[in-house]
Amino acid sequence: MKLSIPIKHSTEIFTLKNALIQNDFKWQKDHWKSIESSYKSSPFFEYYQDSLENIYKKKYNKLLDFNLDCIKLINEWLEIELKFNFTNSYKKKYQKHIDLRFKSEKNYKDEFKVREYIQVFSSKHGFKNNISILDLIFNQGPNSMSYLK
Repeated sequence: MKLSIPIKHSTEIFTLKNALIQNDFKWQKDHWKSIESSYKSSPFFEYYQDSLENIYKKKYNKLLDFNLDCIKLINEWLEIELKFNFTNSYKKKYQKHIDLRFKSEKNYKDEFKVREYIQVFSSKHGFKNNISILDLIFNQGPNSMSYLK
């Protein structure tokens, strides 16, 4: 199931850092129910559920704040230290970095083939490639970082 966060639309152009969440919808409750029902039988869901549920119980106004809290939590779980650097201006082309901004989900997803691991429904549906980092963590737990290496 694809989970999306409703954004307040505007006639003005805005950047991601200024994208506001449309909180008139119960998106957090719906997201949490979907995650819980999909992963409650996974081997490591119980270990991680409280900290993730806290994010889904917190009210966010900006999409960036929600995304950063999620990134920080995943990094904490994987024991990754990450420094955030934010750009002050839009760059049309990057010289020294890989630019993934224009990769569509469909095309990009097909480019990455990951090693198979046991997933909650793999006996029923086979292995599903590139579902999400949550899928890996809930199924592999503390072994997730070793898997990624």
